[in-house]
Amino acid sequence: MQDLVERAEQAVELARRAGADGAEAFVLDAPEDAVLLEPSGAGEFALRTANTVLHRGLGLAARWGRRVGFASTTDLSSPALAEVVNDCRRAALPDDPALPLVSAGDAPEAPGLADKRVLEMNLPEIVGVAMTVGAEAREAGVGVLGVVATATCRRVAIVNSAGLVRSSLDTRISAGLYAMSRGGGFAMWSRTSRSLAGLLALAVGRKAAALARSSDDARDVVPGLQTVVLRPDALLSLLATSLGPALGADRVAEGTSLFAAGGASPGDGVASAILDITDDATRPGSTGSYLFDAEGTAGQATPVIRAGRLVSLLHNNYSAASLGLRRSTGNASRDRSGRMSTFVEPSGPFGYRPGILPSSLVVTSPGPTFPDLPAAGVDRGLLVQDVMGAFVIDPAVGDFSVTTTNAWALERGRPAYPVKRAMLSGNMYSLLKQVLALAEEPEDVVGPFSLVSPSWVVADLVVV
Repeated sequence: MQDLVERAEQAVELARRAGADGAEAFVLDAPEDAVLLEPSGAGEFALRTANTVLHRGLGLAARWGRRVGFASTTDLSSPALAEVVNDCRRAALPDDPALPLVSAGDAPEAPGLADKRVLEMNLPEIVGVAMTVGAEAREAGVGVLGVVATATCRRVAIVNSAGLVRSSLDTRISAGLYAMSRGGGFAMWSRTSRSLAGLLALAVGRKAAALARSSDDARDVVPGLQTVVLRPDALLSLLATSLGPALGADRVAEGTSLFAAGGASPGDGVASAILDITDDATRPGSTGSYLFDAEGTAGQATPVIRAGRLVSLLHNNYSAASLGLRRSTGNASRDRSGRMSTFVEPSGPFGYRPGILPSSLVVTSPGPTFPDLPAAGVDRGLLVQDVMGAFVIDPAVGDFSVTTTNAWALERGRPAYPVKRAMLSGNMYSLLKQVLALAEEPEDVVGPFSLVSPSWVVADLVVV
């Protein structure tokens, strides 16, 4: 980690020598090893691709008076860092607030983010994980169309002129499988974990096989208004482009969130009274946890909805400073939700001014959560494992029309038969108020952020 810290310190010092009143450097080094297996006949798998994708670079923000500039580079040599300072100064524009910086303080504690076994894995070992997943699915009696596995070790360093020096290391490993049963049932199932042991590779293969077999001989869906049970994968697909970004105070200020003026504000009822939602970056081992966000603010647990009422928005330093708040909620994100940092197309998340995203939305209830659907009072309806097409949801509006994948008609709260792909239509912000119950064990699923949630029982969704 020391090499990244030194690069960040050098960039900040070069900005200071160039007359900057304040500066912040963010450095990322996150190589991702990925493999793809395909069937080769006779129960074997062939390696289709195995490669390492490098994500490495530095982003610099610096202030000259009331002018703030942003620039980035993938070259961490001393001459390149000097040039990025020059780019930053040339790109500087009036900005308000003027580059708020996190001050030095106690270092956050590690919530179990790195696994030594993942750190030490090489491509052949990742191929072995994929082989294990594929073999288990075949043992369960389904055809395997493809297996993917990835492992990432992410190193981050943040240094600023206010005395902050932060560094962190975390790991992720994932595996996914495309399966088809003899009866034509199809499924794709994947999971991500911080650790190799937590991935449960055998379970990934078995689950994909079970989903495929349970989707044999699908029938047409019964159209109309139905009670729909959304499992966590389907929920994350829907929330990732609606509630998640809409909770960002930057979008509220820009009017691109439902919670902007004329929509809702803290204290208003925005969801069913059975819903509590917390953004929590501190859960040990969770896929969405982190030591600190993309500005160096320690990860926190922030209640956003309590008993259906909006109690807080999510902030980075920019939004907190613009509203006169004492501090950020620790939700700065340097992915592609952020603003472009400079006129040069950045080559990684380090090239973006921080936007705002949840870390991990944890869904609970102030009332009971039921062990299964019959206990939750579910009779007839539709059970949906996942959906496709949710990426087009506008967080300022929330309307959606998505296609189900792996769905079953319910009778007496139990899956009665699989249904062919159907359409679900509605509005995400209405859906939040239509939640009748939470049921089944919570799962931790990953997308732009993490979601830890039971299944949601939702009344009166349009099914076509």
